[in-house]
Amino acid sequence: ASPYTGDTVTWTSIVSGGTGSYTYSWSGDEGLSGTGSSATTVYSAMGYKTARITVVSGSNYVGWPCSVTVQNRPSSPSIEYFKANGSSSSISVSSGTPVNLSWSSSGTSRCTALSDWNNSIITTGNMTLYPTSSSSYDLACFSASGDKASAGLYVTVTQ
Repeated sequence: ASPYTGDTVTWTSIVSGGTGSYTYSWSGDEGLSGTGSSATTVYSAMGYKTARITVVSGSNYVGWPCSVTVQNRPSSPSIEYFKANGSSSSISVSSGTPVNLSWSSSGTSRCTALSDWNNSIITTGNMTLYPTSSSSYDLACFSASGDKASAGLYVTVTQ
């Protein structure tokens, strides 16, 4: 598993043999401890984390090291702004008048236009269009893990 910081991580031991009566002892990074067949913790910092289980059955015992790498949770994607001619509301323009669409996103790796304008666009930028008919302009931005943020504007074109 590849947990993120803040995820609940459960370490579990499955044993057999011995006298059939087991005593468990867990230890590990960031205060991991426990005395059952499993131990649960939430890692607050990223990095290589270790756990150790010791199982005793009668006069037999075994200790086993375990490890996992905890990653920082990727930030959720967001669209900081999506504007037409500086307005984040729908606008009205005369046919052929330039409309500057501008946007900025964070926590994203790509953005896609979902209407009749450029299909694949950068995560922050602007584009000038010359609409001759009313249209909706929709923007979807995606994080590296595929989470999505979206925004839309409507431009009314008058004759």
